Amino acid sequence: MKRRKEHGVVSIEVAIGIFPLLLMFFAWVEISYLGYVSSLVDYAISEGARQSKAVAAKMDSGKVNYETIFKNVVRESNSVWAKFVDVENITLKNYHYQNIKDLNAECFKPEDCNLNPGSQAYQSPIAVYQLSYEYSPMFGVFYPEKSVALKREIIVIQEYERDEFVN
Repeated sequence: MKRRKEHGVVSIEVAIGIFPLLLMFFAWVEISYLGYVSSLVDYAISEGARQSKAVAAKMDSGKVNYETIFKNVVRESNSVWAKFVDVENITLKNYHYQNIKDLNAECFKPEDCNLNPGSQAYQSPIAVYQLSYEYSPMFGVFYPEKSVALKREIIVIQEYERDEFVN
């Protein structure tokens, strides 16, 4: 039996297989980076809430502006997340409640409750911090939208407001 010479078979197989292989690789990179940014958003909101409470411990509770502290902590240029995300795409809000009934109001979103973000922090032991980040994908092929919103919300007990809280 004579062997036929098959020239160029490998190059045809590579030409057919390289596109799906590269597509899978770039999809993996995109999803991995999205997961990393998502964990950075989690870290940013928890660290911002923690540090705003720590700064409040050193100040007179009637003069604490939690919203400003929270925004300064998250938007610091030397923070861990500032090296990997665009801090201009971060939207921050915080709401303060005097008791559980206010928190459990009939509205599902704090902005629907006619509350002013960052207001009435004095003697409001319950705070809701919200962080939203508009993630712009590296490769637009995988996402039909131009950006993906990553939203996080954390409910925090402001210990330094609670000790003066009167029900």
